Amino acid sequence: MAKKKMVVTNNSSRGGYFIRRVLAFGIDWYLSGVLANIAISLCYGFFNQGQIEVQYNLNGMTSSQAWILMAVLFLIFLFYYVWVPCRIWIGQTPAQRMLQIKVFHDDHSEVTFKTMLIRFVLGCLVLEGTFYFFTSTFKTLLITKYLPFDTGMMDMLLSGPVAVICVLSLLLALRDKDQSRMIHDRISHTHVEDIYVPGKVQKAL
Repeated sequence: MAKKKMVVTNNSSRGGYFIRRVLAFGIDWYLSGVLANIAISLCYGFFNQGQIEVQYNLNGMTSSQAWILMAVLFLIFLFYYVWVPCRIWIGQTPAQRMLQIKVFHDDHSEVTFKTMLIRFVLGCLVLEGTFYFFTSTFKTLLITKYLPFDTGMMDMLLSGPVAVICVLSLLLALRDKDQSRMIHDRISHTHVEDIYVPGKVQKAL
């Protein structure tokens, strides 16, 4: 018996679904970035006698302090992209809830903590890190604290492969006419499904 193909755009056009997925990513990127900036400011102030300042280049921090900051940022991003979709709104970040899209396993079952951890940490942060603030900050840590030889060259060597993977991931999503799955969807055996209901607005809080 042939396996039934699952289509995610049952309730709206594929174009509308794709636009809302991009918008959801942008909103989540912004909101998680705000949380990250607050964390950076507070950590910098804690390490520098109360001086509150956002330091993207990690100046004014020792290597140990920078690693502490990275640990804090990692927990913040885990909370936003893994804990919230597993414990508050199953399969949804705040923006995905507002825009009525939801992550499911490929068999259409609800996602688990393990699945979201693989999807986000391995798929999003490691393989598609160009899209995420945490990965760029981690790259800055490596370059400024451990690879200060030729910062331009080091940046290109670290960013180049990830950028290529991101472009490939976008192309895969555009070619996937049914589920628009990116690499992080494929390795975690998930897809983002359209649950749009016309006239219905989901509250994120």
